[in-house]
Amino acid sequence: MISNRLTGISRLPMFGAFRNRNYRLYWLGMIGSVTGHQIQLFATLWLVYQMTDSPLYLGLAGGATAAGNLGFTLIGGVMADRVDQRRLIMSTQLGHGLLNFIIGTLALTGVLSVWHILAIAFVNGVVSAFDSPARASVVPRLLEDRKDLMSAIAMSSLIWQSTRIFGPVLAAFLLRAGAVLCFYVNAAGFFAMVAAIYPLKLPTRAAPTTSLGLWSSLAEGVNYVRRSSLFSTLVGITLLNSLFGMSYVYMMPVFARDILQAGTQGFGWLMAAMGTGALIGVLGTSSLGGFKHKGALFLTGSIFFGAFLILFSRSTVLYLSLILVVLTAMSNYLYMVTVQTLMQALVSDEIRGRVMSIYSLVFSLQPLGSLISGAIAQYYGAPLAVSLGGAVVCAFSVFILLASPATRKLKA
Repeated sequence: MISNRLTGISRLPMFGAFRNRNYRLYWLGMIGSVTGHQIQLFATLWLVYQMTDSPLYLGLAGGATAAGNLGFTLIGGVMADRVDQRRLIMSTQLGHGLLNFIIGTLALTGVLSVWHILAIAFVNGVVSAFDSPARASVVPRLLEDRKDLMSAIAMSSLIWQSTRIFGPVLAAFLLRAGAVLCFYVNAAGFFAMVAAIYPLKLPTRAAPTTSLGLWSSLAEGVNYVRRSSLFSTLVGITLLNSLFGMSYVYMMPVFARDILQAGTQGFGWLMAAMGTGALIGVLGTSSLGGFKHKGALFLTGSIFFGAFLILFSRSTVLYLSLILVVLTAMSNYLYMVTVQTLMQALVSDEIRGRVMSIYSLVFSLQPLGSLISGAIAQYYGAPLAVSLGGAVVCAFSVFILLASPATRKLKA
């Protein structure tokens, strides 16, 4: 019934991706999977801060995930170009589910410690290193018509952002009942993704034009990006946003408890405000699919993202902070959806997995950026850490806007 309703709204350009059966199944499965991710992030950060009372450990929690990603994402991209993407995604989702089941069981038996959480965060990072490139590169294959690509990317982002609204609220409720229930619900969400994509029937991919070994194939993807000024710029600005911008997410417990004096409920509202802003940003960007000057569009989003981060870091009033978080997330996703659309539309099919693995790699460095912010916050305070990140993002984006006319005038 839900699938039929999605088909009904697909006549609207914003929702055009839903005319494709494969994409509808994939999208419905993402609801459970992404909800699990959001609850997992909330629960992990709150438990770590409650156990340690240390912003540095918040950074370590993110850094552990980033470390797992760092070593394996490029290999994950090679695998996404070589193996059955459906089976690869099913395997990674099973892995995420089992890891959440393990941490829930450790909590049930009363032996859960911060080091268990950090270790499992690292393994989750490794699993994500294979999951993210596969999911990024499979999207065009779920569509019968590539004109639905921007809609598909926006609707996938829609799930991530809408679950940021209710995911933290659900996580806060589950945590009151105990970490056990929280992580078991996470596991169920990942298993639901497996069930949803099992019946997918993807079109046959063209056979690889070369028979390169693993490392040569990996190098081919890196060189493809390195030799292209366009992809180098897109990946480079994503790297800076990941390292210096998005790390503010990991400082939210500090702002909620120590700066805004709002506790768990305030933490939930801040995370929900982030999801609300991102949701508005995603829907707004999807309606700009016909806008030609996408280079100026993503640079504008990045500049405003950095500027609103600086303003948020200086706020000590909860309601003002909530408004600024909404505006920050709106700007960020104006940038993110546009960049993803450009990369998916312009990269060739035979190397898509490897190129998107590079994008996934730099995007997944957000937790590593949290390690930098956590260290700064430990000694100089979270407001300075977040404002410095915003300043770096804003300054670099302005530089690209002024110094790279080709990027500014990029059309797609």
